[in-house]
Amino acid sequence: MDDSSKYRRTLLALAAAVNLLLILSGCGRDGGREVQGNVLSLRGTVTFEDGKEGTRHQQPLMIGSKLSVDDRLETSPNSVASLLLIPGIFIQIGAGTEMVIEELRVQKQGDAMVNAMKSRLATLHLHRGVIYASLPSVGSGTCELNLQTYR
Repeated sequence: MDDSSKYRRTLLALAAAVNLLLILSGCGRDGGREVQGNVLSLRGTVTFEDGKEGTRHQQPLMIGSKLSVDDRLETSPNSVASLLLIPGIFIQIGAGTEMVIEELRVQKQGDAMVNAMKSRLATLHLHRGVIYASLPSVGSGTCELNLQTYR
């Protein structure tokens, strides 16, 4: 066997090993994809600060607004907001509540149409106030709502 043939085999083996490592390192580590929540209904004055803007300023929340990670919501006295954080995870924010959206993730089973959801995860930081939540009791995949408080 000549040197060029050995060199070529060594390169092919090395390329195969690198490809195998890349494939295996991606397996089982899919944390899902980040999604946006939706504002379903409002009563009274509800404001939010967009977590993605460089300069934070409060602005009124509107029905149909999209909510993202790092957004801060605040309800005034006698105000309520109903939100769909992730398909299947509904919350209602009571009067005098301040919260920050920390995480909104969905993991799907490829392009499946039936039982497509593998997992749903929402994490909120509640600074003050009350949150009422509704999570699905049936359906595919896990559904998790984490509520962190300051006390």
